Amino acid sequence: MNANVRNFFVCSVLLALDLISKWLVVYYEPAMRFMFLGIRYTLNKGIALSLLDSFGVSQQLALIFAISVVLLFYILHAAFKIYQNNDVQGELLVIAGGLGNLVSRFWCGGVVDFIEIHFFGFQSSVFNIADVLIAIGLTQIVIRIFNDESA
Repeated sequence: MNANVRNFFVCSVLLALDLISKWLVVYYEPAMRFMFLGIRYTLNKGIALSLLDSFGVSQQLALIFAISVVLLFYILHAAFKIYQNNDVQGELLVIAGGLGNLVSRFWCGGVVDFIEIHFFGFQSSVFNIADVLIAIGLTQIVIRIFNDESA
């Protein structure tokens, strides 16, 4: 399988997984708690970790537009790297996660979050699969950057 086709397929599957999980949570609105994992539907109208949730709608839209423009340039940059067949696993994860949250924001008026972790009195912010993809992708990119600089 061509590397570009494989990369597009992986990105599409991850995006679909994120969007399907968000649709299921919105449709069924589950509230469950397992040993250390909770599932609870929330709609994040702010940005990461509900920051700027108290901002006005026009301020949030301006920020979302700016982030969308940056994301578009990032996608174009990553597409160029994919075309060159460079190591782009981190970029693919960030793109899939970013697109998943962007689609969710336009579909529901905010980002659908539903996963929370409870561990020895610690309770995380509520997040989603796209947030996990973005975090793992950014970690891979940072590790690659540091490995390239040390080589």
